[in-house]
Amino acid sequence: MKDYTDNCPAFLTNVAGNHLHEGLTKLLAESGLNLSKHQLRILFYVYEEDGIEQKQLREFIKLSKISLVKIINDLEEANIVVRVPSENDMRNNRIFLTSLGKKLKTPLLALVDEHRGVAFRGFSSEEIDSYRSMLKRMIHNLAGQ
Repeated sequence: MKDYTDNCPAFLTNVAGNHLHEGLTKLLAESGLNLSKHQLRILFYVYEEDGIEQKQLREFIKLSKISLVKIINDLEEANIVVRVPSENDMRNNRIFLTSLGKKLKTPLLALVDEHRGVAFRGFSSEEIDSYRSMLKRMIHNLAGQ
């Protein structure tokens, strides 16, 4: 079994991902930012496109409609985002940052960068670029299955 756990890319990726999420969640909690990994993912997309359509967000994040609504509800309750009905399709909402959501961006991204620095300690920039490139290719290869 040790050979499988030491050599299986899927297993290793999953373990690394779990450590990344747990470490970042702990770092955020210590800083007073109690955000889940899914809330973070949503915020990253909203930081890239303030006013992103909820439907588009769901396609990117690959969560069920119910799960996404729950996460957005929680972010709204925390006054980090607000939903506004889309002008083009009243069945769809656009997700905007509140003033608090905007204020959180800089410290949140700083914590993510700090955590990334810990995760990639001892890696060269070429190794990091190669790792990122391989993951993107793997995601692309598996997305159509």
